[in-house]
Order: sequence, then structure tokens, then C-alpha cells
Amino acid sequence: MTGADTGQTFAPLRLLVPLVVRWRLLVLAAVVGGVLGAIVGFVLPKRYAATMRFTAQSSEGSGLGSSLAALAGQFGVDIPIGAAGGGMSPQFYADLLDTREILEPVVTARYVRQDGDSVDLQSFIGARRGTPRRRIEVAIKKLLRRMTVSVHKSGLVTATLSLRDPAVAAGAANALLAELNRFTVERLQFQSRQQRIFTEHRLTTAQAELREAEDAEARFVERNRSFQQSPTLRAQLARLQRVTQTKQEIVATLSRAYEESRVQEVKDMPTLTTVENAVPPAKKSWPRRSLVAALGVLAALGLAVTGIWVTDWFAEARRAGREDVLELVDAWRRTGPARGR
Repeated sequence: MTGADTGQTFAPLRLLVPLVVRWRLLVLAAVVGGVLGAIVGFVLPKRYAATMRFTAQSSEGSGLGSSLAALAGQFGVDIPIGAAGGGMSPQFYADLLDTREILEPVVTARYVRQDGDSVDLQSFIGARRGTPRRRIEVAIKKLLRRMTVSVHKSGLVTATLSLRDPAVAAGAANALLAELNRFTVERLQFQSRQQRIFTEHRLTTAQAELREAEDAEARFVERNRSFQQSPTLRAQLARLQRVTQTKQEIVATLSRAYEESRVQEVKDMPTLTTVENAVPPAKKSWPRRSLVAALGVLAALGLAVTGIWVTDWFAEARRAGREDVLELVDAWRRTGPARGR
């Protein structure tokens, strides 16, 4: 094995030589980086993370939705089975937290700070300029950047809001949950109202059809008092009676569904189960000063190592008389900071 081969084989180890020689510089860079990182950690604004958790109820209730869907199908009307129950997946409610329908009432409300003063959330998060509509849009965008939502396999939804005041963070997080409940209750009431209108219309029509069927049966018996003597007349009467019986069953089903829809329409029951309300956190979530200091140490060491390697490479190139490197250095001196002097 030649000397050249040996040098090429162990060339990566040569990178450690200038670092070992200038170890004091590396130590100084690490200390300075750690100090600067600690200072930055104290200067950065504090953030407090308030967390609330909830689950979505599977609202099966009285079975009104499935019975109405089946009944509507008999008349050629398509109603989704899950429409009455209002049950949606946990991911639906997690996605709903990102919508203007939920966020706008939250950002336009006022909250009590930790010191007892109330604050406008738009101004608190920095949306102070522009028209009222523009301020709301900016506030929503900033609130979304400070909010994280996750859905667990168990169906539990966790929402965390990080703001500069712990009380405001908890108040806004609980306001998000309240708006979700309001939205789902209103949606359920709207669906129940639509179902009540549908059943009321069908019930009125079915009652009229039942009266017509009963009148047709009565007229047949009135005109054919001796129908017992005729097999044909008995068969016609049996058909009329079956029609009347079917109409009676439809009216009975619609009457029950109508009463249930009237009860469901006035219900004001939230479909979300609150597992954990947000409380003002006792400790800040950001900045983590130890992490910022560690990042400062790593950044300073990275810059110091890069500078040592670049300096050593230029020095070695000048000793070797590499013209391309010398031309680069001259060009830098002519156009760089040396030119200003």
C-alpha cells in the first residue's frame, strides 16, 4: 500500500486535526452560543398551552332517523339514515375547528387575563390594523397557527391553544368547545325541523288517502249487500280491506314519527361529551430555555467548525500554490469588505 493510498484511506481523519489544534476556539464558541441562546430564551415571548378534550356522541336516540329513512324510502324520498342522529366522526369535529363558523365568534369575544383585566382577543394576538373584517381574518389565521388538533384512535379529540396569557388561552380553548356544541345543536335542530315538516306533510296526505280507502270500502259494502254470495265480490272487498289496512299502518307509523320529530326539534342536548375542560396552565410551554441554549451551542459549534475547515483549506491551498484559489481570494478582496476600506 503506497503513502498516497494511505492518505486517501484516512483522509476523513484529517478533518479532525484542525479542530483538535483549535479546541479552545470551539470551547469559546460553545460558551458564547450557550450564553446567547439563554439570552434569546429569556427574550422570546412566553407561551402557555391550554388543552381541552372531548368525544363525539354516537347519538342513536329513539331510532327516529332510521325509521324515517325507511319510511321515506317507501315513498321514493331519499333521506340518509344518519341524518337524524347527527352523529359524525371525531375527525369531522376536528376539521370543524378550522372553519370560520367556529373561529369567528371565538376571535371576536373578550376574555379575562390572569391579572383580572378583560382583553379583546383580536388585539391580544396582534390583529390591530385594517377594517373589522380584515382584523377578523388576520386573527383567525394567527389563532390557527397557535392551535393544534389531534384525533386519537379511541375517538378522543384533543385541541391545544398556545397564547401569551394562561387564562386567555384556557378561555379561548373552552370557547372553541362551546362553539362546536352550539353548531351541532343548531344543525340537529334544523334536521329535526326538516324531518318534522316531512312527516307532517306525509301524515296529512296519508290521512286523506286512508279516508278515501275507508269511503271506498263503505261504498262497496253499501252497493253490494249480498257480496257474501259472490266469490268475485268477496275478492274485491278483500282487496279494498287490504288497502285500508295498509293505509292505517302508514298513518300509525307517521303519527309516531311526527310526535317524535316534534320532541326532537325542541331538544337542546349537546352531542359532544367534554372529557377535560381547558384550565389555565401553571407552566409555560414555550420557550424552553434549555432547548434554546442547546440549539445556540450547536449553532455556534457548527459555525466555528465550518470556519476552521474553510480557513484551513484556504491556507493549504495557498501553500500548494493553487492559482484558482488565489484568484478567488483576490476577487473577494477586490469586491468584498476590503474594497470598502
